[in-house]
Amino acid sequence: MNPTHSRGVRAWARSLTATVAVVATTAFLAACSSTAPAPATTETSSGPLIDAARCAENEAAGKLTYVNTFGNPRPEILYAITQGWYKDNFCLDVDMVTDTKTSTQIVSAGTAQITSTGSISNAIQYADAGLNLTAIATLSYKSQYTLLTQKQYTDLKQLEGKTIGYHTIVPIPLSQMLTKAGVDVSTINWVNDTTYNPTLLTSGAYDAIQAYTNNEPLTLKSKGLEFNEYDPGDYGITGSSNVYLANTTYLNEHRSAVQDWLLQTLEAYQYCEANIDDCISVVQKAVEDSGQSYDKQHETDSWMLTRQAMDENTLPGKGVGQQTPEAWQGEFISLVQYDQIKNARSIDLTKLVDSTIADELYEDGQLLWPGKD
Repeated sequence: MNPTHSRGVRAWARSLTATVAVVATTAFLAACSSTAPAPATTETSSGPLIDAARCAENEAAGKLTYVNTFGNPRPEILYAITQGWYKDNFCLDVDMVTDTKTSTQIVSAGTAQITSTGSISNAIQYADAGLNLTAIATLSYKSQYTLLTQKQYTDLKQLEGKTIGYHTIVPIPLSQMLTKAGVDVSTINWVNDTTYNPTLLTSGAYDAIQAYTNNEPLTLKSKGLEFNEYDPGDYGITGSSNVYLANTTYLNEHRSAVQDWLLQTLEAYQYCEANIDDCISVVQKAVEDSGQSYDKQHETDSWMLTRQAMDENTLPGKGVGQQTPEAWQGEFISLVQYDQIKNARSIDLTKLVDSTIADELYEDGQLLWPGKD
């Protein structure tokens, strides 16, 4: 069985309805802000970092809601919210909806304003489906998909005739890697694994499984379980991860709010790089206060791997988040080749990808912070 390729999801995330998520997030952020440590960023100020006219524009934009895609909230965004940086520095009223698998639909409908998706391919597929979204930043030009195998498989060709677990779909980078390694993929027994339990690999249920570089390998290593990992990047397969998407109508009407949200988010990301425990601890407290468990070491390691993928895989001479339609072309072509989009001729990458939002925040690959030389 060779499954149809399409968009995948991480089912280890908890699925909530948008209404429940909004209510939960209100309590979630309230719990954080009541006990969060005082701001420690070096970019503090006694007032907004923008002029009065831009501040008024941002205030007129109303509440800007970020929809967290899966699982625990992004540390840099939650930390910036709880520290009041969006409001204090840029006059933005920002909150976060977390734990929803319908993030793109919520943002496309205008119920929220910004979300993220797993890759460039995902964003193109949303455009193919007619969603009202524009890409404002691409955080990494490296795929987070990886293939884990039982320890005895030391060559991908050994997987011919074997059973591989995938989640909803088989990601294109994994198919490309197998093909490039000379594997006859038609012989593989593909099984849609809905458990998202990586220990099924080491227990023998699967010969190999789809995984994410910043999640399942960490889980198996923490349990002392042995496996082999095959990264598409090692086979020359390109990809991407973490794309910020904004509601197109909101972006057109409130461009300064979206751009300032992105600037503060990127600055908070840099802060978390240097102060990871501060940022992870805020998430930990919020999650535990909501009655759920939180593996701090796993989440710290996961964020550090994500950070590494972002810092080491930008466009040449560019900073984290900068993007171009040309850089999206490769994944667009792959989607056409793998028959994953139906309306390729109607997709205009120059309109889907707004390069100017992030480009105007950088000079020679360095983030420009207001008032800083």
